[in-house]
Amino acid sequence: QGDFGVSYNISKNTPISQLIQTRLPISIQVGGMAVALGAVLGLILGVIAALNHNTWLDSLCTAISVLGVSVPSYVFALALSYTLGFRLKWLPMLYSANTPLLSSVMPSIALSMFTMASIARFTRNEMMEVLGSEYMLLAESKGINGAPLILRHALRNALIPIITVLAPLIVDLMTGSLVVEKIFSIPGVGSLLVTAIQSNDYNVVIALSFIYSAMYIGIMLVVDLLYGVIDPRIRVTGEGGRMGFFARWRLVLFGRKKVAKV
Repeated sequence: QGDFGVSYNISKNTPISQLIQTRLPISIQVGGMAVALGAVLGLILGVIAALNHNTWLDSLCTAISVLGVSVPSYVFALALSYTLGFRLKWLPMLYSANTPLLSSVMPSIALSMFTMASIARFTRNEMMEVLGSEYMLLAESKGINGAPLILRHALRNALIPIITVLAPLIVDLMTGSLVVEKIFSIPGVGSLLVTAIQSNDYNVVIALSFIYSAMYIGIMLVVDLLYGVIDPRIRVTGEGGRMGFFARWRLVLFGRKKVAKV
C-alpha cells in the first residue's frame, strides 16, 4: 500500500512517505544528469580510443579512464567546489532550491566521472573487438563507411555489454551518493539514509532499502528488455521462440559464438 510507517527519531510521527517524496526527486535529478553525462562522454571517449588505437589519442582517453576510476568522486567534488565555486564563483557551492539545475551541475560532474571512465574502458575494448570482426569487413566491402558504419554496425553490436555494466551504476547514482550529497548539502535520499542509520531510525532505513531494491529490479528488467531492441537475434531464436533470461545473460558473459550453439 506504500505505507512505510512513521519516523521515530529524524522527524517524530512524520510519515516516511513525506520524508522521501521531497528528497527522492532531487536525488533522481542529480543522478540522472550524472548518468547522462557519464554515459555520453564515456561512449565518445571509448569510440575515439578504439578508432585511434595505439596513438596519442588512445593513450589520452585511456589515461582519463584510469584517472576517473582511480580517484574517488568526493575528490572531484572537492576540487570542483574549490575551483568553480570558491575561486571562480561560476557555480553555487551548496545546493539551493531556488536554482536546482545550476546547483546540480557540480555534483553531477563529480558523480559522472566513475561512470564515464567505466563506460569508456568497456566501449574501447568492445569496439576494438567489433572493428576486427568479419561482418565489419563485409559492411566495408559493401561501401558502408563513416558514421553509418560506426554507429549502426560497430557501436550497436558493442552496446550489450556496455548497458549491462551501466545498469547498476544508474541505480547507485539515482539513489544518491552519500559523500557527494554531504559535500554540496543536497537534501537527497543519500543523506537521509546516513542520518537514519546514525539515529537508529529503522523504519526509514527499511523504506529506503525497499526503494533501492525496487529501483534495481526495475532497471535490470529494462536492461534485459533492451537486449532484444539492440540485437534482434536475442529477441527471437529457433522456431520463433523467445530466448530465455539465462540465454541472454550467457550471451553477455560468453559472447555470441557460444550462444549461437544454444
